[in-house]
Amino acid sequence: PFVELMRSTLASARDAFRDAPEPVRALVGLNALVFMLWRLLPQRVMFEHFTLSLENTARGRWWTLLTSPLSHVGLVHLAWNMAATLAFGPAVVAALGAPLFVALVFAAALTSALADHLYKLALRARGARGGARSAPSVEAFAARRPSLGFSGVVMALVVVHAFVLQRHGGGSLTFLGFGGALEPLQVLGLGFLVE
Repeated sequence: PFVELMRSTLASARDAFRDAPEPVRALVGLNALVFMLWRLLPQRVMFEHFTLSLENTARGRWWTLLTSPLSHVGLVHLAWNMAATLAFGPAVVAALGAPLFVALVFAAALTSALADHLYKLALRARGARGGARSAPSVEAFAARRPSLGFSGVVMALVVVHAFVLQRHGGGSLTFLGFGGALEPLQVLGLGFLVE
């Protein structure tokens, strides 16, 4: 049963990739390429150029604001983010067109990176209040931890997809068999506003 489930899942992923519009296939391909680079290049190089951290940007590596979203170290992390991209991306491309889709991806990547930076700066400031003689705080540790992944972009695709469904007469927002009809406010975690 497990082997058959895996075959079926891989076949579905292959079909979704084949049928996806060019910008979605390009994003999945770029993410897969960077995933392979994690296995081929020295870890130091990948951490310096493909993760988001306060240290990287302080050292002038501003490009990590856009390269870190393409970076996944774990296969499960990559698989979930790419499955979501293949599930929600095509409808967003159809609604916005390829140029606006690409602009949305860049804006979501940059916005999530900047939000991550602001969060880390706040954590670092809170951890610094512990005093010079106190043990390193959880906040200080978290502020130094690098970030990566496409989840910020995926969240933007889900939200835009939900609004597209609502605007064009409903439909359902489903992902890997979960879902049903979800209102955009429910996707944003604000479902109580429409109940």
